[in-house]
Amino acid sequence: MFAVSVWYNEENKMQRKHKNRHEGFTPLEKLYYRDRLRCMGKDTANHYSLTGFTLIELLVVIGVVAILSTVVLVTINPVELYKQARDTNRVVSLASLNNIISIYQTYDTNIAGLGATSTVYTSLIDPAATTTAGTDCAGLNLPSSSFKYHCSASSTFTKADGTGWIPIDFRKAQGLSVSVLPIDPLNKVDTNPVNNFFFTYATDGSGKFELNAKTESNKYGLGSN
Repeated sequence: MFAVSVWYNEENKMQRKHKNRHEGFTPLEKLYYRDRLRCMGKDTANHYSLTGFTLIELLVVIGVVAILSTVVLVTINPVELYKQARDTNRVVSLASLNNIISIYQTYDTNIAGLGATSTVYTSLIDPAATTTAGTDCAGLNLPSSSFKYHCSASSTFTKADGTGWIPIDFRKAQGLSVSVLPIDPLNKVDTNPVNNFFFTYATDGSGKFELNAKTESNKYGLGSN
């Protein structure tokens, strides 16, 4: 009779304590009370349920979240998406320039208006350029070439009046409205040529011209022109 009374009192104490703990038992408390009830010959499942997560359960959840996060980052690859967006911008910009120059040629048949031959016009800004004439980009450490480079001044490099990085005065083409010249999204030059990103334009003196840009994403071909 005494043993039954003791067990009853112990069980009531634990049940009351359980009701007062809204946050649930800690893993150590769960093991402690389960062992005590088992020692009394009682099945813990028939008396009350223990709430809360075990340490193993928490570690499993954390591991699953970490794996899913890694899979999402690898699949989406935000860095590659930014590169693809810039490459798309480059393709669209050069296609637009190609169309604009072709339309300009139908209005102005003067080949000299397309620019000087043996010159690579770049979309880069040369800080040393103090006039609308621009410079030969000597201070930018561009890769050596048999052609002469041309860089514009910061005040005019996007203008479409012949003083921009493309030496064509688009105002001569009636009905052709060009407010600014597009440039590369990065438009920079680096000591390492791999990190150079800018547009180039050249003409051969016979009416033909060429526009170039370097891509950076895997989708468009890394380093392609």
